[in-house]
Amino acid sequence: MDFGQIVTLWTARVSAFVYLMALILLMRHAARRARVLWTIGLIVYLIHVWFAFTYFYDWSHETAYRETARQTASLFGVDWGGGLYLNYLFTLVWSLDCLWWWSKEASYQARNRWVKMSTHAFLAFMFLNATIVVWVLKWR
Repeated sequence: MDFGQIVTLWTARVSAFVYLMALILLMRHAARRARVLWTIGLIVYLIHVWFAFTYFYDWSHETAYRETARQTASLFGVDWGGGLYLNYLFTLVWSLDCLWWWSKEASYQARNRWVKMSTHAFLAFMFLNATIVVWVLKWR
């Protein structure tokens, strides 16, 4: 495994681990510590995206789309790269959520339960999906 593969893989793992720790702190009502981990997880995730685009996609959306389509076809038999847009949405949702939490904490804490649950459900789905996809591709 070369440097690009190692750092891309490990930043994804660290980001997922920190995300999970932030969720545990949220469940324990330790919001201030959770917010710090939430932010660290996001930063590590953004570093992961940077490494992925640097070492795997040559900063090309088209290349990333084709690779996503190839992996989707390999796993599910469907040549579709649209999952890349879900990754972009994941990045946007987590980033906006984090910014909201830091900029308007009272508003963030008082947000609608539906907004809170939808955000967490989407982020968790994406983390779980990415983990399963990487695991399946690794062991094929």
